[in-house]
Amino acid sequence: MLNSTLERLLETVVNLSHNDGGVEIFEFEKGAPATDAEIERVEEELQRPLPQAFKNVLTTFAKELSLGLEPSDEAQELDDVSFEGGELGWSLDGLPELVAEFEEFRNDVYPDADDAYARAWQNKFPVYRFGNEDYLAVDVASQEVVYLSHDGDAELNGLALGRDFEDFAKRSLCLAASVEYLQFVDEGTPYLNVDGENACALRESLGWDAASNG
Repeated sequence: MLNSTLERLLETVVNLSHNDGGVEIFEFEKGAPATDAEIERVEEELQRPLPQAFKNVLTTFAKELSLGLEPSDEAQELDDVSFEGGELGWSLDGLPELVAEFEEFRNDVYPDADDAYARAWQNKFPVYRFGNEDYLAVDVASQEVVYLSHDGDAELNGLALGRDFEDFAKRSLCLAASVEYLQFVDEGTPYLNVDGENACALRESLGWDAASNG
């Protein structure tokens, strides 16, 4: 069964660029849903299970996604919120290499679980590395998706963005995959607040029809 919500949200974001909205797509590739055999092969190679919600996205939506967005000339300038660009992706086939690189970096740079900053890097399953070398990861215990800053940004490091990977993917697409996460985290509201004032202002600036919000 296809993940209709993710399909609809992705279509809405893509259509922003096709309909003279406030974004332009410079990278877009979406694979077919993963088969059970493909999941089992990667889990065997990793010698660990994939986070369940991440696995659900891979098998009901796409085993790989690469989405890159930038503001177009039509993007409105706002005082309190900005769209500097969007980035969302993952790859089932690329997971073994990603996990190996993540663990090597963590063990070299942030091995001390007693250190407050390094603690955010422990017990995490990486699902994506951003262009700035930071990571998106799933907390193995809570299943929350968190941001991991590789270079000391304490405000972002360990920031929880979604209650699980499927929830994060929906929230991210509701924000046109904007990576300016801090402007969408509101006090008293967990994770990315897709219904907050800044989120609504962002979508309006990009020409997003409110009825399309999933």
